[in-house]
Order: sequence, then structure tokens, then C-alpha cells
Amino acid sequence: MKKMKLVSCLMAMTISAMALCSAVSAADGTVQVNVGNDTQAAGADFSVDVSLASVPSGGLTTIDLAIDYDDAILSIKDVKLGTVGNTGAASSEGELGDTLFTWKDTGDQIALVWATGVTDTSKWIKSNGVFVTITGTIKSDAAPGSSSPLTVTAVDRETYPNSGTSMSDIVISAVGESSTATYDCKATNGSVTVAGGLEDRLWGDVNCDGVVKIDDVVMLNRFIAEDAEVSLEGRANADCAYTESLDSDDSAAILQYLAGLLTKDQLGPQK
Repeated sequence: MKKMKLVSCLMAMTISAMALCSAVSAADGTVQVNVGNDTQAAGADFSVDVSLASVPSGGLTTIDLAIDYDDAILSIKDVKLGTVGNTGAASSEGELGDTLFTWKDTGDQIALVWATGVTDTSKWIKSNGVFVTITGTIKSDAAPGSSSPLTVTAVDRETYPNSGTSMSDIVISAVGESSTATYDCKATNGSVTVAGGLEDRLWGDVNCDGVVKIDDVVMLNRFIAEDAEVSLEGRANADCAYTESLDSDDSAAILQYLAGLLTKDQLGPQK
């Protein structure tokens, strides 16, 4: 039974890769992969979500992609599976459940693989939302204002061991008992930017347009509600309650500032 599960999982990835290599034009649709943004000071920790949107109603069995980053600016600590990937497939895989999701930091690329061989489609990825959260540290010698792009790409490896052929495509697919569907990837890349320091932040400027207004509150509330369509460029500026996490307290602080109940100096860290 364990061998069958392992074979089905490997076949899901192999068939998907072959389908994409031989019939890219015959994709069954497009899945969006959206990478978030963060701005933190040199030496500080960062956190960026990688979210899925336009996930097909039938679900997905395989996601095989990578995120390139600049290792002169960032050090990667961890990659945690988000809500959309916690489908219950791991328990159905039994002893192989811990292989459902794997990631590897190669030094300048994070390889991400989520793949299941279970045929119960209720255990497949079927919803939009956070796929993974990447955390790490901005290097202490990173120059203020510098930025590391977070670029969605194919994993830098062979299509299978000793094939002699490098991966050229992101693999997103659904492999069932009698059919296989493959999907194109539409990516929105993200970044991590090195802040110039707390004194340089425009607290409350969530969308980074240089002005604090009600639009910033709306965007922040959508992000807090886990709206997959929102990539929070001004995440650092949004921490107006200065708790190192984003929640309704930050939205309330911006609203109080807009209403004249708080001054600019009362947003962010107190002087």
C-alpha cells in the first residue's frame, strides 16, 4: 500500500511534467501565483506570503515551482505550508504524509513541491489563499533602499534523476484516476526591501503612494481578512500599533489618525 501511494505521487509529478513539456499549448487553464512584499530594516526578520488564486474547482494535485531571491540581501529561515495546502491529504498518505509538502533552499532559490497521489478529490487543493509563508532575515550589511526580488520560476533541477534535461516549466496539475489536467502559471512577483530606518517610514501608507488616506485602511483590512488578491507592498508602514503583527488595532490607529484623534508621531513606535 505504501509503495502504491509513493508510485502514485511520483507519477502525478512525472505525468504533469511530461504533459507540460509536450503540450504546453493545451493547458486547461491558468492558476495565479502571487508573491507578497515586505520592507524591514537590515538585520530584521521578514515574512512574505505566496498565495494562489484562480484555483480550478476540480482541484490540484501537484504544485512544483521555485522562488528566486538575492542571497546577498536575504537569508531564508523557514517555509510554512499555508491554509490552502492543509487539505487532509497528509493523513490519507499515511507514513508518507510528511512527503506531501517539501521545500529546499539552494542558496539563491527556494524550491517548493506539494504533490499527492490520493484519488479522493476532497483532499486536493481547491481554494484560493496562502499557499506558503516564507520567513527569513535581511542581512545586517544590506544597504538601505536595496531590494531582493522574489521571482516565481521553474525549479533548477533535472526533470528526473540523470535525465540530462533541466526543468523549464512550472508544474501545476491535477492527476486523477482517469484524466490529467495541466495549468499555466500567471505569476505576480514580490520583493523584500531594506528600509532606511524607522524614522524614514510613512506610517499608515499601506499602499506606498506617499499619502495616508482611507484607501490604506481598506487595503489593510482586506489583507487582514486574507484576501488573496491583495499583496501588501507597505507591510512595514502598516504596523501602526507597533506590535510586529498586523491586525485590527493597526486599522483603528490609521482611522484615528485620519479623524484627527492621533497625531503623526503617535503612529508606529512612540518617541
